[in-house]
Amino acid sequence: LKMIREGYDPNPVDRTYSSKYPGISFQASNQKWKANIYYAGKQIYLGVFDSEEEAMKARQIELDRLGVKDSCRIRK
Repeated sequence: LKMIREGYDPNPVDRTYSSKYPGISFQASNQKWKANIYYAGKQIYLGVFDSEEEAMKARQIELDRLGVKDSCRIRK
């Protein structure tokens, strides 16, 4: 509640991301790309990959398997 009163925005317009795809992030410690999905209120870890595109493909395969119609889109 405090964050709301202070004008906290969880998705600010000027936020920077390590990946152009949602659910994908770069891990500098091991120079790999990590893929996650949030589904039914839980985070599902899909693994780490050598490339951003491999991580995105793994995420899309899992979304399809779960029947979720959230296509990986490129962030602006």
